[in-house]
Order: sequence, then structure tokens, then C-alpha cells
Amino acid sequence: MNKPRLRQFLALFLVLCMLCSTTLPIYAESSTREVVPVETAVSVATPESSASESSTEKSSDPIDTSLLTSATAETSLSEAAQAFVDAVAALDREEILSAINAWGLASQAWQADKSNAELTAALDAATEASDVVAAPVYAAEDLYLALSDEEREIEAVKTAYSSLTALIISMQLAMQNPTAPGESSSEPELDEISTVLYGDLPDAPTGSYIGEYGLPVATGDTKISISAWKNDLLDASSRGRLDAVALNEENAVMSVAKQDGTDYAIVPIAVQVEYPANGATSTITLPDTVELLSYTSTSDNLVIASDKERSQILNATYNDSSASASGFYVKATEDFSAAFTYSAPDGTTISKTLNVTIDDNAEVQSLPTSSGNSVSTYANTPQPPFTTGKITKIEYVVSTWLVWFNGVEAYCCDNGLSGQPNGCPVYTFQYVSTLDPGQYTPGNHYANQISIWGGLNQLSMGFLSKSHDVNGFAGSSFAAGASTTYSTTGNEVLKTAYEYYNDTQLWIIEHYPNSVAAQTYMKAAAALENNGLDVRPYLGNGGYYTFAYFPPAGYNWQRIVVIGPEIDEDDDTSELPETPEMQYYSADWTAPPQSASGSFDLTYTVHIDKSANITHEKLDDAIFKLTPNPSSGTISGGTWTIGDPQIVTTVDGAASATWTLHYEVTKTSTTTLSGKEGPYNTQEEANAAAEAAKNNAIAQLQNEAQSMVDAAIAEAKDQLAEITIDYEETTVPHGFDPTESGSGSVTVPSNGSSTAVVANQPWQAHVTWEKRDALTGGRITEDAEYAIYEWNVNKNGYEISSNYRVTRLENGLYTVTVTNPVYTDWTEGYVYYTQDNLGKFRIEEVTAPAGYTDAALQGTDWVEHWSQEFEITDSDQTYSYTGDDADYNRPQGNKVIIKKIEAHTGEIIVDDAVFTLYQWNQERGLYEKSKDYAFVRDAEGLYTITCLHDDWSQYEEGNLYYEDTLCDIREDTVNSDGTTTEHPQYYTDYEPVDFSIDERAVTNDGQFVVVESQSPYGYYGDWTGSRETPNFEVEDAGKHAYYIRLTDDGSTITLTDSEYNAHVLTENKGGTLIELGDGSVVTLDVFSPALEEYDENNLFRNNPWYSTVVWEKRDALTGGLVDADTTFEIQEWNPEKGEYEKSTHYQVVRREDGKYTVHLIGDAFFEGWEGKQGVLYYHQANQGKYRIVELKAPASYNLKAWEHNNWVIGWSEEIVVHPDYPTYEFLGETASRNMPYKTKVLIKKVDDATGEFILPDTTWTLYEWNERNNQYEVSTNYKIVRREDGYYTVTTLHSDWTHYEEGYLYYEDTQTDYSDSGRWFSNQGKFLIVESKAPAGYYGDYWRNDEPGTHSTDNGSDLGKRGYAFTLTEDNGTLWLTNADYNAKILYDLDDQKGDATLVLADGRPTSVIINNKQQPSYKRDETGFGNTAKYGYVVFDRSQYNKKWAQTGDDETYTTSYETTTSKLDDQIAAPEDTLWKNGKLFQLEDFSSDLISGPVDRQVTLENVKSLDDVPPTMEYSLTDGTTVTLHLVSADWIEEPRSNYTGFVDLGYSPTQPKANETETITADDGYTFTGHLVGIEQTGDYGWVDMEVPATYYGWPDVKGIFLGNLVLPHNDNKPVYEGYETDILIYLGFNNKDYKITNAEWTGSWEAMPGADMMSRSATFTISCYTTGWIAQYEEAEDAERTGTVSASYSFVDSSSVEDGMYHWLVTAHYKPASIWTVLQTAAAVMGIGLLIAALVLILFILSRKRKAKKRTTEKA
Repeated sequence: MNKPRLRQFLALFLVLCMLCSTTLPIYAESSTREVVPVETAVSVATPESSASESSTEKSSDPIDTSLLTSATAETSLSEAAQAFVDAVAALDREEILSAINAWGLASQAWQADKSNAELTAALDAATEASDVVAAPVYAAEDLYLALSDEEREIEAVKTAYSSLTALIISMQLAMQNPTAPGESSSEPELDEISTVLYGDLPDAPTGSYIGEYGLPVATGDTKISISAWKNDLLDASSRGRLDAVALNEENAVMSVAKQDGTDYAIVPIAVQVEYPANGATSTITLPDTVELLSYTSTSDNLVIASDKERSQILNATYNDSSASASGFYVKATEDFSAAFTYSAPDGTTISKTLNVTIDDNAEVQSLPTSSGNSVSTYANTPQPPFTTGKITKIEYVVSTWLVWFNGVEAYCCDNGLSGQPNGCPVYTFQYVSTLDPGQYTPGNHYANQISIWGGLNQLSMGFLSKSHDVNGFAGSSFAAGASTTYSTTGNEVLKTAYEYYNDTQLWIIEHYPNSVAAQTYMKAAAALENNGLDVRPYLGNGGYYTFAYFPPAGYNWQRIVVIGPEIDEDDDTSELPETPEMQYYSADWTAPPQSASGSFDLTYTVHIDKSANITHEKLDDAIFKLTPNPSSGTISGGTWTIGDPQIVTTVDGAASATWTLHYEVTKTSTTTLSGKEGPYNTQEEANAAAEAAKNNAIAQLQNEAQSMVDAAIAEAKDQLAEITIDYEETTVPHGFDPTESGSGSVTVPSNGSSTAVVANQPWQAHVTWEKRDALTGGRITEDAEYAIYEWNVNKNGYEISSNYRVTRLENGLYTVTVTNPVYTDWTEGYVYYTQDNLGKFRIEEVTAPAGYTDAALQGTDWVEHWSQEFEITDSDQTYSYTGDDADYNRPQGNKVIIKKIEAHTGEIIVDDAVFTLYQWNQERGLYEKSKDYAFVRDAEGLYTITCLHDDWSQYEEGNLYYEDTLCDIREDTVNSDGTTTEHPQYYTDYEPVDFSIDERAVTNDGQFVVVESQSPYGYYGDWTGSRETPNFEVEDAGKHAYYIRLTDDGSTITLTDSEYNAHVLTENKGGTLIELGDGSVVTLDVFSPALEEYDENNLFRNNPWYSTVVWEKRDALTGGLVDADTTFEIQEWNPEKGEYEKSTHYQVVRREDGKYTVHLIGDAFFEGWEGKQGVLYYHQANQGKYRIVELKAPASYNLKAWEHNNWVIGWSEEIVVHPDYPTYEFLGETASRNMPYKTKVLIKKVDDATGEFILPDTTWTLYEWNERNNQYEVSTNYKIVRREDGYYTVTTLHSDWTHYEEGYLYYEDTQTDYSDSGRWFSNQGKFLIVESKAPAGYYGDYWRNDEPGTHSTDNGSDLGKRGYAFTLTEDNGTLWLTNADYNAKILYDLDDQKGDATLVLADGRPTSVIINNKQQPSYKRDETGFGNTAKYGYVVFDRSQYNKKWAQTGDDETYTTSYETTTSKLDDQIAAPEDTLWKNGKLFQLEDFSSDLISGPVDRQVTLENVKSLDDVPPTMEYSLTDGTTVTLHLVSADWIEEPRSNYTGFVDLGYSPTQPKANETETITADDGYTFTGHLVGIEQTGDYGWVDMEVPATYYGWPDVKGIFLGNLVLPHNDNKPVYEGYETDILIYLGFNNKDYKITNAEWTGSWEAMPGADMMSRSATFTISCYTTGWIAQYEEAEDAERTGTVSASYSFVDSSSVEDGMYHWLVTAHYKPASIWTVLQTAAAVMGIGLLIAALVLILFILSRKRKAKKRTTEKA
């Protein structure tokens, strides 16, 4: 810091260094003891009289009052003034003080060790830094010093200068007492600041900020007032110096009378501001009709305020101010109004008005009167500005009150005494004193005032008394706190501060060490400690004159000083003028009054009668202070005392106190005898004469005094015949408030008693509550019954009150009313504190409203009865249990379940039905679709109820609830399903008090109606007319309805379709109405009351759809109805497998009319259910899909069926049961049509001799068996025709047989008695072919001879012919008809009935035929010829057409023939063929022959090993006969002797899972026999039905046992020490545990351990277990051993050589092949001779037979004629 500037700074510091400050509320309320003014020169200072640098001339003239008045008027700033104001505003106080404090610390360190170079360098650096920051301060100071006096008087300049001086003071203090880092104490809380510094303001502050002087400036809600300037002191309610009543009233009024003998009134007006904003302003607006008076005005000299003074009075600015009050005078001749306007820096304004009425009946208000005494001052001292005055303004600035006296800045001199405008007495001038140099800083009202009560001057001169005993310092809180804050300050200094400063000053020192006040206190204490109390603190020349003003005697008000002119350095104020010289000697004598004494005693007793208002209870424990008033006094010059106040306590409402009054009087004569003795030459003589005269006068006065004593005693007894004793209830019993009767006075006769009757107001509480629906939140309409209990202090418990009862108000709220007749002046709804009930009450619900249960929601828990305890703890409380705190009752509710099953199976129907729930609307008088509930399906497939309101937190799924709540206006609600429920206003009888109008309100009376609006797919609707009517759309009209009424037992309502009790009509016919979902209103016919009990096993059945099914089996060729039965299977669809399976519910039957249909198999579906036969029912397991499948065709029909214009193997039809297809008929063209067996018939007609085709046609007749006629008939269906290639085959005679294939004969079995069978015919597959006419040139096919003979001529008749009968036994076979197939003989005689069957010839004649049915043509034959024998010598062959050439010559021609023969045994000898044979006109001779076994009973049983499967068994085997011949045997059967070992299989239990789990592809499995194998996964199977399965899942909570919320993972859940809370948090908990809320649910939770500490953690843990229920089923994984090795077994196989022929006759069949060669000539001749002989013999025999035949015919004709 440069030396010139440092010197300047130090010089300024010397001027300010002795300033002392305090933030005491120095204007605390007046002390109760009288303070006698001390006539001591009081040094004060004011900023207005700061000496001008150019003025050095002393003036003894009266001070110009205009210069003494604080200037507040806003004046247009000059450029220089503006520059100064701006410079001050730009100063950074914190930065400056920080740098200065750093310099102070560096200086302290250097002073302690000046030789330390580092400390020297640090000081130089701190000096340089402080110079930089202090430069703007010095610059601002220079700007101020350059201003003129007028400019310095401008309010803005004065405000800026005040800030500058505050900063300079803070800088000086920081230099002297720097604060080391860490020394500053923490700032107190607002409550503490308010108590210590702002306790005398009417309202507590709401905040604070640190002001310019380092102390907190309080802030709060700004209040203003304008009112009368009262002469009376403020009452106790005003808390200090502000008028609280005025601050809180809107606009004030006052009436003032005119001054006596004048036409005007003097109107004293006061304005107040509490908590103005920093920088705020205020303005007083007066009308032009009044005149503002100067503060120099007196009652006999009115002075109109100058413009300057007017501006100062009417305008104000508030800087660091928390309160202000000022008064002024107005001269008015008529009524007027004055306005007071406050303006905050943010633009906020507050205005109030005072209306003044000039009324002669009002009190006259006067100005102070001029002092009648002349002003006496010391010689050569200035005259005071005024001789009398008042405190006209106070302002609470930076924690201390500042005062203005007659508008001039002034200073208080007495700590703790009153000083404010209101009630201020008239002060008078006392004397002139001086202010020593350094005690006054011009321009800083605050700092100068502080110096009065904290600086060194006040301490050293004894103006401050000691506040604390220094011996208590060590144990004081100040010592504990300040020793840390002032660690560098000596302990003795702190002791001195503790001894002299009061608690508030010590608090400032401790908590705000950097404040101006604290620094000043500590500096003064340090100086005092160093120098002692005899120090003269401020010595030197110069200073200021001060004018002291004192209040009237007896007023405990502040003495006030006003700063006068500056004392010239040449003025000698130490010498006073001497008393003038005496001219003679005399002595005055005075005989003092003489005294005499006397006394007496009297007694007085006061009784207290203490009770309570309203309840009139006699109260204990009331404490009274009984004070005689007055407690002492004087009567006739005597004094009496009655003793100290007594404290009494009531018992049973009574207390007493007695006093003894003692009177004593000492009378002093009233006559004062005096005189003057002289003149004498010497003073001694004068004195002696005076003494003698005095003694004579004394004796005279003693007699006078005794007479006065006697008179005084008589007067005293008379006056003390009764006295007043004040009583004050100092302690009101707990539970009661004081009343006006709590204090007062009673007049008590001497030696007697009086009673004071005192009543306390009992504390009261207004209690109301409401009953709400715990589910919906609506207020319940019906009344509940409550009991109110009061505490009984003697029983230490509650008992039903005999003083109150519960009642319900018109607005629906419940409250209490008094029933005790002793109680008076009570108010409904209130309960009262008594010393018996201690203010403790309990409300308990006794009976719930109709429709509601006793269960009540108390907080978050359900209790049996709602109850609420409350206690009256204050004078006027309100207990309102409404809204969330209301009494919530659980409504009666019943769970509703519908188990919807198929009527025929009893299984739950999977597909959804639509149920509509209707609820009663009391107001509308009808049922309407519920806006609160809806049906849903639960996880088990049951229908139940859910609510549509997301905010119904207490709703339990599945329940319907009773509701009857008051109706308010309700807003629409968005439901959980996204729909919006409208809430119209039903009725508005009244609106509840203190409740929003959006509360729920509805009354359903517990009545509901359920309608199945739409049946599930596959089932008929629940219609009233028929339960077999489809229901594809949502419809309610015409339906059954289920009327239910909720009960109070909480039972489950399980609906069944058989117990419907209402019908929903299709129109409005009156009666009970129901508004359907489409808005239409129809009649609801409730024909039966609601059930009171429901069987829990009730089922709601739906009749399934059904379709009638009938079909028939027809011949696909002929169209006839097949007579034989067909095997059909009815199959049902399996959706899971995606295929049809054999039905276990139905079987196919054939009706009597031959048609097929289906019948139920016993109790196929549901025991006891009787279904219809011939129909198929919808079944959800098969989705209503069926298939009819033909498994086995009728006998001799194959599975080839004509179906939908296509050939299929096995007829089938799919059926979908649906109301659109009520009947399925597969009849006629759509019938099941099968192709019958068919056989192709071919005939190759060849010459018997040559084997060549015969060219001429042969006529064939095809006979077909007619089962109905039981005979062969010429076929009407087929005929034999010759193909172009020369072969003979068959064709049909029916052009409409569209499926006929040429060449085939068909089995047919359609003959029946069925009326609609169409074709009636059955051939049983039996046919007979006859060669009716041989080809030309060939012999006919007669059975009696096959060589030319008598019957060789073929006339086309079939009599005697060979027949070829065969039965169709194979399908699609080919039959080559040969001569060897001859097995039938058509008898020659029509009358011959020896045949096996009847045959009707083509001409209609019946005959008989012999058929060997055992001999059937072979289907295995290759192409074979049918030979005819040519007539000998007639046949001409065209050999060119044949390939075979017959030998004409040569011995090498041979002939071979084959024939079949049999033996009974395998080793029997076979007969040799004929030795010779004629063929083709030649004779052949047997050369050799061979025989081959064709078939026979040759069987072989063999054992085959190492066989993998039966398919591997060889179909044939070669077998050697005994003769060495090998034959091929065919496999007949094969059976396992030992099967191949099968693959091992096993399974792994996968446990329970709601969905199919995954399994490992391989598992190692041990079989039951101990064999271990590696299994490969082949599938996963479900082991049972789905159901709810419980499992225990552990969990761990974290937290602490004494908190409300604990952690489960990241979840914060409520803490319940009994069991873990999970209700309402199920979804979150399930997700945390790894489960979904679809398949899993929580059913229980239990603690499994106690809270345990976790090492290294600040939390505890507790284990729990959740019971999780899963809708699941069991699963297993199936495994199979791999095909690693071949596995074989042993088979027993049967082989046979048996065919059909051998089966029939049991013979061995041989094929004999004979080889012939041409015979020799000799052999020919022998043979010819033999033949001729035989021929003759035959001819003879034929002739004889012919003759005999003719004779029989003749005889027969003769007989017929006769």
C-alpha cells in the first residue's frame, strides 16, 4: 500500500476507529421500574451537521432547523453526484473486504516476526493487493469530498455515502481484527435470528439477508398502515414499537375536534411499514385542503413545513430496513383522506387510506406546548434548535432502531427504555454537552447510534452496567463458541466482553464476528482490558456540541440527544462562568417537618370457584395469582401493605387465600417553619441564629404531627373497609383456554371474604367423518350406526359416552351431538375436553349400512369395525375423516362364477361366450348394462367378474359388490379395456362439504341380471323359445336371464342354465325394464326371486349344434341298394394331431330301411345325458368335424367307390356340424357306391382235333342266378359276344351302366325289400354258360356223348347240354373257359327234377340242372382253348390260318395229351393211360407217360433262425417228395418263437411347465434290468391335464427392520413384520422371480428367517418364501436306444402244397402227361374190329330204348285222355 494513501486511510481510520455499534433492539418495551435521568453530558452525533471544510467560523446563533432535518427528497443528480453514486454502486464489497482481511492477517504475522523475510514478502504482496482493491474506495471518497453541501444532502447521495462509510468501517475493522480461515462461525437458523434480533416486530420474518454492516436483515410479508398518531402507549399486543392492529386493518378512520376557539383541527397521523423490500420507497399523499406542519410547530406557534421538509416527511426510502414508523401533524379545516402508498423495486405496490372526520364531539389533538422556562445553557455555547419535541420517526435498520426527534436524526441514550412516535410524551431541553473528537462519523446514523451502546466511551464512562458475573464465563455457551471463533483473541478480552455486554450483543459477537458491531465490541473490550475503566477514551481538541432532551419525570423513556454544530478547536469548553460575589451574610433556617407514628391490622379472604364452560366441570390444577390491588398504599400520609401475591391451586374447582393488611402511618407536620436570620457581619453569626429559631419550630411541629396520625388511622380504617384483590389465572389447566373471567378483581370486606367465579373454555374439537364405499370411493347413502367413546381417567380406558351421540348431517357427513343436559352453549359437531376424558375420544362403527359389511379399511389394513381415536391437544381442532381418511366399508360382495360346459360332454367350453351383466340403477328405475363390471374368463376357463375401473384398488377379482352411494357429478372414466364409461349426473340433492364434485355415486341395490348374449361357437343360444336356435350375434332380447341379488355371506354365486328366473322380452310391456346394450328398453320378466344359496357344483350347459346324418350303400354299377352290410367307421377330428381318429362316442348302425346312420355309444359323452340318435354333435375337441369312412365293402364288393365323380379306394365323407347344415344325406346319386367283384370271361373256340380257331360262330347262352327266384335265368344283364379277334367274351345289355367294363361279369347283391332300393336283383356272383348251338360242322356240346352220334345235330336247345357253372370268388380275375370246366348237366327231360337247381330256358321253360359246385374253373389258367369235335369227314380246314401243322405222313408224328387224376395217398400207384387213342382219324399207341403232383395235403413245419422280421420269411420252399420229385411249398403262416430284442426305451421327467419344455437330444439311461444305454430323444409328452400346481420359491429381502420400505431386488415394497407384502405387487414380484403373470400367480408368502446383519454392508437381510401357483402340467422326454446293431429272432414257419381243390376233397392231384405215337397196322386192325363189334352192340341197345320210350309216351297220352 503506498504511503500517502496509507496515511490517508489511517487518518480516516482514526476518525472512525472509536465508533461503537450494537444490533440490540435498544427500544425494547419499557422497563417496569422508574429510570431517573442522569444529568451527564451525552455525546452523540448527527450526519446533517457535518462541518464544512470551508467553514471554520464559530456560530452561537440557533441552529437552522432546515439543516437539521433529514433530507429525503429526491433531487435531480448533478453529474458529479451521479458519478459518486455510481462509483459506490460499483464497489465489490466481498472482494475488497477479503483483500483487506488478508492484509490484516499478513500484518499480524509480520508484527510477530518482523525479521522473517517470507512474512515481509507476504505483507508486501498483501499490501499491493489491498491497494488495488481499495483504490475504488478512495476514488469514491474523493468524489464525495468534491461535492457541495447541497449535493451531499440529496437522499441518493446520503444513501451512497452511508454505504461507503459502512464499507470503510468494515475495512478498518478487518485490518485491526482480521479473521483467520475457519474462524467464522456458522450462521444461525432463521428462527434463532428472529428470536434474538426481531422479537419485537408484530410478525415473524420469513427470511433474511446479510446487510451492509454484516448482520442479518429480516425480510417478510410487507405490511403498511396509515392511522392516528396516538398519544397513548401501545398495548401489549403490539409487540414493541409498531401498532399491529393498524398494520392488519384495511383502511383506518379517525375523528378529531377543532382546536378551542379556532376553525381548524390538528390531526396527528402515523404511518408504518413492516418488512419493506430493500430499496423500496413510500409516499404519503395529502389533499390540497390540508396543511402539513413543521416539526418545529408548537401549540402556540404553527409552522407550515417547507417544501424540503415536506418532501422529507412525505417520502421515504428503505435500505437494509426491516420496519419503520413515523408521525406528522396536519392542519385541517374539513374532512379529508390521506393515502399511504408503498412501492417495491419489483413494481409491487400497496396502498392504504386514512379517512379523517372533523367532529367537535371528538377529542382535541394538540401539538407540544412550548416550554415555559427559558433555555439555560452554559456561557458561550449554542442555543438548542427547539425547547420541546417528540420522537417523530423510528426505523429498524440492520438490527437496531434509529430515531428522529422533531424530524432530525437523533440518538438514544438509555438502553431498554421506550422510544417511538406512538405514545411519545413531550420532551424538554435539558442542557448542552459536547461530543469528543472521533465519536461521530458524519453521514452514518447507524454507526453513530451503535457507538452509544457498545463503544469504549460507554464502557469507560460507566454508561453501561455489567450484564454478567465474570465468574460464570468459563461455563457459558459464549465461552465455548467464541473461543473457537476468536482463537487469536486473548481470553481476558472475551471475559471483559462477557462481563459488560448483554446476551444479544454476545450472540452477535459469537455468530457474526465480521460484522461492524462485533468488531466494534471486541475492539472496545480489548481497549478496556488493556487500559482499565479509568481510561479517557476520546481525548483531543474539536468535537461537536450536543443538545440533550429528557422526557417528563416518571416516564421511563429514552433520553435523546441531537447533534449541534462542530466545536471550534479554539473553543474552551472546560471552564464555566463563576458565581457572582456575595454583598452580605445571612442564614436561612428551616424547621423540618416533625413526625409521629401509628398502625393496625385487618384480614381479607378470597375464594376461587373454578369450573369449565359448556361442561360445567369443576376443574383441578388451575393456578391463580391473587394480588391485592394495590398491595400497598398511602392513606392520609400513612402506608399500608397487605403482603405479597399468593399462588393457589384449585382442587375440585376451589381454592382460597387470606391476607393480613398492616397499616402504619408516620405523619409529618405540614407546616414548614423557616426564616432568615441576618444580616450579620459574619456567616457564623447568621448560622447560629438560624439554628435557634429552627429548634423552637420543631417542638411545635411535633404536636401537629400526632394529631395528623390519629386522623389518618381513622381515615385508613374507613378506606380499607374493603379492598380490591386482583386474581389472575397464571396456569390454566391442561385442556382449557383462559377466558376473560380468568383475570379480574373482587372486592373483599375487611375481616371477611369474597368469591371469584372463573370459568375456562374447554378445548374443543370439531369432528366429522363420512362413510365411503371401500371399493368405489363413493359416499354411502344408507346410515351406519356408530358409538362414540370417551376416556375414563379413573378406569384408565374408554367407555361409551353418556354425553354425546352420533348423528348424521344433511350433507351426508357424520358428526356428534351433545346429549348431556348439563352441557350448555355447546355447538353441534364439537366434543369437549374434560379432566375426566383427557380429551381422548374414539368413534367406532357398530353396524354397517345396509348392503355393506363390517369390514373396514383402516389405513392399509382391513379391520372388523372401523374406529378412530383422536385426542384434543389444542384449543380449537378439527378432525375430519373424509376423503382418503374416511370410514371405508367393504360392500357386500359375492363372487360370480359360470362354469360353461358342453351339455353332452361336461367339458369346459373353450371358445368364448359373451355374457352381459346388467345392474340395477335406482335412480333410473331400470336395469342397464353395467359400466362397472364385465365378465372375463380366468385361467381355468371359468367365467367370472372383473371391474372396469383401474382406480378400484380394493377390488377382488371375480366379485360383484353392493353399492349405494350419494350421487354427485362424476367425470367419465377411461377403463382398463380402453373403453370410456360415462358418468352422468343422476341426482343432486346436495353437494358434500369439502368434497370435490367428481366423487362416485350410484345405487345398484345389489341387484344384477346376467344374460348370455352370444353363445360360444358350436353351441346353441340360451333362448327362451328353443335352446336349439343358433346365436351368431350379440343379442339379449328373447333370452333367458339370471336375476341375482347379492347376499351378506360372501358366498359364491355359481350360475346354472337350469335355474334361470327371468326372461328378457323383445318389447316394452311395462313392469321391470331393462335397457339393452343397443339402447332399446324392453321388459324384464323376473318370474322367480333370486336364489339365496347356489350349489357350488352348478354347471352352465350349452346344447351343442348337431346335424342329422344318413347314407346308403349302392352298387356303383347298377345303382341298386346293396343288401349286404358294409363296415363303416365314424371318425372325429383331432386338432392336435391334425388328423381324423376313430370316434369313441359314435358307432355306425344300419336302419331297418337299409340306410346307415350313427348312434351314440351308451353314455358316450356325459353320464345321464340323453342325446338324439342319428345325429352328430358339435364337440370342441373335434371342432365339429367328422368323417364317415368305409372300412370294409359288402361281401363280393370291393372298396373301389365312386365319390364326387372320382374313383377312390374306400368311400368317405367329411361332415362339419353347423346350423347352416342341419342335415347330411348321402342318398341316391350321393350315396356310397361300391364296384362289385368282376371277372373277365374269355372263350377261345378251337377245333378239338386241330386246336385251331373255329371260324363259324358259336351261339352261347349266359345264365345268371336270380336269388329272389332261386333259379338260373337267361341273363337280362349280359350276353356273350364274339370279338373281332375271334375270342368270345361278355357284354352288358344295359346302356346306362356307365361304369361297366367290357368282357366282365359282375357280382350283384341288390335284391331287397327296401322300397327305394331301385334295382332289385342279386346274382350272388353265380353264372352258367351253355354252348347253345355249336359252330357249323361241329358236334354240339352234349353231356351224354361228345363224339358224333344220334344227337349230333344241334338245334340250339340247351336241354342235355353241358353247362359251365362258376361263381365269382375273385375280383378282377380272368376266366378262360375250357371243355375241362364242364361241371353242369342240363337234363334232357323238362320233367326231370333230379338237378341241383332250376334253370329257365330261353323260351321260358324251366328245367333242372346238375351242378358240381366243387369243380370251379380256375382263375390261374393261361389262355386255353374250348374245343369242338368236327363231324367226321365233314370238316374242311383252311390250314393256312393256323400256325400248327398236322403231320400227314411219316412215323415221327406224335400225339400228347394231359389229364388230371387223383390219389388218396401220396404213394398210391397212378393208373396208366389208355394204350391206344384215336385222334384226328388216326390211331395212336401209348409210348410213355409222366405224372406231376399239382396239389395235395403236403405240409411242412420248419424253424428259421436269425430272422429280422416276419416279412423276411421266404414265401416258398422247395420240398423233395419220397420219389425224389421236388415241389414248391407256399408259406401258410409264420410265428415268432423268440422275437428280436426290441430297442430299449426310457424317459426323463422334465417336471411341471405351463408350456412344453426343451430336453437334451441324448441322455444316459439305466433300464429296469440294469442295462445302461444312450437314449436319443424321440419326443416330449404331456403327462396329465393342466391344473394349478404350487411350488415354493425362496427370496431375500434387504433393508432394516424399523423402516417402512424394504428392497426385493430393485423393488421397494411395504414392510410388514408378520409376513411379506405381495398383494398389489404380484406382477412386479413375479417378474423379479423370473415368472410371467399369465401362467403364474402368488398365493402366499412367509418369512423364513429373522433380520440378519450382512458383513461389510450397512443393510440387513431377511429370507422369505413365496408360494407360486402355476397353471401347468407334467412333461416327460421319451428316449430310445439307437439302431446300432442288428437284432434277429427265431420263427416257426408253416408251408403247404394245398390248393382249393385239395382242400375240398383231401386228395392228391396229379397231372398226367401221355405221349402217343402212330400205331402199327396190326394194332389198327385189331382196334377197328373191336370198335365195329362194339358199335353194333350199341346200335342194338339204342334201338331197344327207342322202342320202349315210344311205348311210355303212348301210354301217357292214353292216360291223359282217360
